[in-house]
Amino acid sequence: MKKRNLILVILCVLMFGIKIDAIGVHNGKLMPCNGKWNCAITQTVDGQKPSTQPIYYTSSKKDARALLKKIILSFARVKIVSEADDYMHATFESGFWHFIDDVEFYLPNNAKVIQMRSASRKGKYDFGVNKRRLKKIKKMFDKDS
Repeated sequence: MKKRNLILVILCVLMFGIKIDAIGVHNGKLMPCNGKWNCAITQTVDGQKPSTQPIYYTSSKKDARALLKKIILSFARVKIVSEADDYMHATFESGFWHFIDDVEFYLPNNAKVIQMRSASRKGKYDFGVNKRRLKKIKKMFDKDS
């Protein structure tokens, strides 16, 4: 029983923490992950290398946004918080612990690319959930485009 309690304490220490840094697009880039292990990003920001690849598209920006929105809404426990022509912010809620992750999509006007960032609001480690989410969204987009 003591070992089980220790595991629960370790999980709580890893998962609970402070709110993530600001979100949004600043100077044409999404905010950096700042070396956090609970964040994944597709852009090089402030010298930080991307965690995974962005989405490239050949259709119109409008069609790409529509497909992206359809894919995002196909996930369980998702809410689109804000939308603009070049930006979308959604929250994904985990099933068991009900943690909230902020997921952002940036469609710059000068390129046919969708940059993505996914970050946990709390905790210091996400067991790779955010990176896997971005890869899954890209795979679904590439399959449907």
